[in-house]
Amino acid sequence: MDGSGEPRVNYTPLPETLIPWYEPLPMATQGRDMPLVTVSPEFQVTIPAKLCEGIAVREGDVMEATIVGDGILLRPQGAVDRRAVADRVASIFASIEPAPEDVGRSEDEIMADTIAIISAARKESGA
Repeated sequence: MDGSGEPRVNYTPLPETLIPWYEPLPMATQGRDMPLVTVSPEFQVTIPAKLCEGIAVREGDVMEATIVGDGILLRPQGAVDRRAVADRVASIFASIEPAPEDVGRSEDEIMADTIAIISAARKESGA
């Protein structure tokens, strides 16, 4: 903490030679204006909404974490068209033929038999 009671944040821009694609933040966001985060016991942090505004990050997105100098850089990775993936999975499931012993049976009948088989296996293994 400095004399004002505010936490002291030391910010040193990284040299461009270290990370060729790195662009320093505008001076208005350096220093005290930088949001602080707390690391949880599980080493998780919440990214402040203020930082997410300029990038399209949603819950469940994959981020690449890289050690840079004395910090960690998080970069969103590979935008996934979730609808396209869901459509592809649905088309794969639709193309799967049922096992010969299941032809003509309802999904409920197959599910009931599957649950019974799993329950029996758990009893045998003592789980």
